Amino acid sequence: MLKFKFLKSIITGGIFLGSLTVQAQQAAQFSQYMFHGLFINPAYAGYREQLNLTGVYRNQWTGVEGAPNTASLAVDGTVNDDKVGLGLNVISDKLGAASTLGAYANFAYRIKFDSYEGVPRTLAIGVAGGITQQSLDGSKLNPYDETADLRLLNQRKTITMPDARVGILYNTDRFYAGVSADNIGVQFIKPKKDPNRLLPETKINIYMLAGYLFPLSEELAVRPSMMLKNAMAGPSSLDLNAYLLIQQIVWVGAGYRTGVTLFNKNIDPKLEKPSALIIGAQFYLGDQFRIGYTYDRSLKTTAKLGPSSHEISIGFLFPRRDQQMLTPRFF
Repeated sequence: MLKFKFLKSIITGGIFLGSLTVQAQQAAQFSQYMFHGLFINPAYAGYREQLNLTGVYRNQWTGVEGAPNTASLAVDGTVNDDKVGLGLNVISDKLGAASTLGAYANFAYRIKFDSYEGVPRTLAIGVAGGITQQSLDGSKLNPYDETADLRLLNQRKTITMPDARVGILYNTDRFYAGVSADNIGVQFIKPKKDPNRLLPETKINIYMLAGYLFPLSEELAVRPSMMLKNAMAGPSSLDLNAYLLIQQIVWVGAGYRTGVTLFNKNIDPKLEKPSALIIGAQFYLGDQFRIGYTYDRSLKTTAKLGPSSHEISIGFLFPRRDQQMLTPRFF
């Protein structure tokens, strides 16, 4: 009966997700990645071992016309005695005249090891398959811009391709670490040769993330975390964050994001590496609902283009009657 109820919830969530007009860019990134793991890594499917619904929206470079707007919505849970995680997620990213739509089904095989000194340990191996659609709307371009490509004006280009993602995730009740890669499927799709091809080619992004929870007292704990994103088609970035958990109700913290150089990508060395300060908080209203907010402030000259970014997220957790996680809010 439990399996049937979960599958019914997943199907309902999928219909709901499919009705949304949300989309995703290859370099999309959220400051609240630690609360929205399925966006980064398919191995997060079923991580909480309870039905989990999350959503996040990011408005970058507030006040700049055509600035990035990114959104993601996901639902996931477990079946087969928590050995299998299932999930669905859709991702949206818009940047000026360009937009990309992605929808993915996620599967994770979860291996539980014997407890070490009373600490439960789990290794999850995840894969995701779906469809991604890139679009370019030339009617949104400024015809008086000297840098605009005249071939684009009043044209609309769209490419739809199958896609795949992979990832692994290891966690205990206080530690987690994972690595994943997206945009894998589209690498094997060779579009027809078109001298007027105007849409950029999609490249693989590799994510590495880790975090640890340090209890300070019965009421306080601190959790540092990091995420390294290696974008094969552009600059890589590193996020360093630390959040303080107060009475398992409120998270408050800050982070720092900076560009890093990984491998030789033929990027102009004169380009300034962007950096930003991140301030955020998460609030739990009861045991089932979470709402979070982060504010990003650019620290270098790129701030002239867009001084700040805002990001809001929500989460709904539906506890199972037969089980209660020991640490449901740590990651």
